[in-house]
Amino acid sequence: MDNYQIPDAAAIAQSRLIERLAESERKMRDILVNLPVIVARFDKTKGGKIQFLNMAWSRILGFNIESCTGAKINTFILQEDLEKWNKLLSQNHDDQGQLSDIDSQIRFKDSDGEIRWLRIKLDQRENGEVVALMEDFTERRRLDAELIQAQRLESIGHLAGGLAHDFNNLLQVIMGYINLTQRQMIKEGIKNNYLETANQACLRAAGLSKQMLTFSKGGEPIQRAGSLEAVVKEAVEMSLYGSKLKATLKIESCLPQVNMDCGQIHQVLHNVILNAEQAMPEGGELSIKVNKGQLTKTFHQKEMVTVEIQDSGIGIEATNLEKLFDPYFTTKRTGNGLGLTSAYWIIKRHNGDLKITSKYGEGTTVKISLPALPQSQALKQVQRTKPKKAKSMSILIMDDEENIRGSLQLMLESCGHHVVCTEHGEECLNTYIKAIKKENLFDIIILDLTISGGKGGIWTLEQITKLNPSVRAIAASGYSHDNVLSNYRQIGFYAVLQKPFGIESLNQCLNDVINM
Repeated sequence: MDNYQIPDAAAIAQSRLIERLAESERKMRDILVNLPVIVARFDKTKGGKIQFLNMAWSRILGFNIESCTGAKINTFILQEDLEKWNKLLSQNHDDQGQLSDIDSQIRFKDSDGEIRWLRIKLDQRENGEVVALMEDFTERRRLDAELIQAQRLESIGHLAGGLAHDFNNLLQVIMGYINLTQRQMIKEGIKNNYLETANQACLRAAGLSKQMLTFSKGGEPIQRAGSLEAVVKEAVEMSLYGSKLKATLKIESCLPQVNMDCGQIHQVLHNVILNAEQAMPEGGELSIKVNKGQLTKTFHQKEMVTVEIQDSGIGIEATNLEKLFDPYFTTKRTGNGLGLTSAYWIIKRHNGDLKITSKYGEGTTVKISLPALPQSQALKQVQRTKPKKAKSMSILIMDDEENIRGSLQLMLESCGHHVVCTEHGEECLNTYIKAIKKENLFDIIILDLTISGGKGGIWTLEQITKLNPSVRAIAASGYSHDNVLSNYRQIGFYAVLQKPFGIESLNQCLNDVINM
């Protein structure tokens, strides 16, 4: 008989217990490894050497777990946040010496060098071992930041819009009289470059005013179907004229059209290119690509036309990336900090997207995406023949600013038109009724949209349209709370004049309207 012995009940129970414990440990390890938050264990007494990482470390930060094990955890933390991290480690005990959880937000760099915001909870042991739970809330933080930024910019926009309205009215008077004086001097054979310099200064001031308007409600785009690549080419040529930069353009063939305000998109491109030029003061190459792309929003994708502008300049520090779209934020010695803010709101109001990525010392890439128009909608754009120059017309003006009425009247009369001026809606309506009775209708009426203490342009047009449905009206304004300038056709206006405007722009508008 052999020496084989039947195990007793205690040994069997112990064996089964070990198996159950091992199975339980396997399940716990599986749960730990697959948690959506990072679990890291490191030794504080050995400089923070990492002992364990779960799979979330690789999913969120992109690093290989094996290669990171044994490395110091603070090597993955953004330099600017190291002080906060060390403070977090040192303050983990409360006044009674009991262990307590500390919740803090620390920036880590992922494998691509991008910043990830992690919310940290630490549990420290007396032997120096630390277990850290790290939740990635980068996307949530971005959305919260966008909401706060939108609310802040909206309040600033109201102020900016009001200032722009008054500023544009003053510029309108100045530009009007400069143009009139220039025309008079040309008739007399006198040349004066000083007046042209003053006129150019007014135009630059008007450009600054438009930047203020683009992040106020008065900056709504007046959109028409057009070729984005054509605007890009024009903006590059104008912005880099005389520059040390060399631009290389790569444009995909057969791009769809986009619905856009060409002037505002030109402004966006100019601001971005100007920033690139200032980032490369010694010159360099600017890479610009225009192609089709996709933008994912919520649960669907949109076909987009994308402009990607990449420079090889000094780049942007990580701490400044989140502030780029804040109004008046600038790292330049000269600059108003409105360029990227206005660009951001222009693209948002075009239902597009603007993203900036940068690595300090390596350069910056700006990606602008605008929704592509369906081919059927783009084909509806009708090419107009060159309009004939209008002859002398009878024009009715309504504006509550006496100086503007006076300069506008002189501008129109210098072009051979007959002009009648009114101050507010009621007076304008009564004047129009009298003209109907005399069977001497006005060819065109120019209505200021915003009248202080009286009826504005929309009310006036509604009343006059009841009397004459075919009336040809032009909306004139330095600012509109109702976004009329972007929807003027639906309201009944034939065209818009955005203050300040000169005689040439005024004449072109009149010719367009009378030939419609």
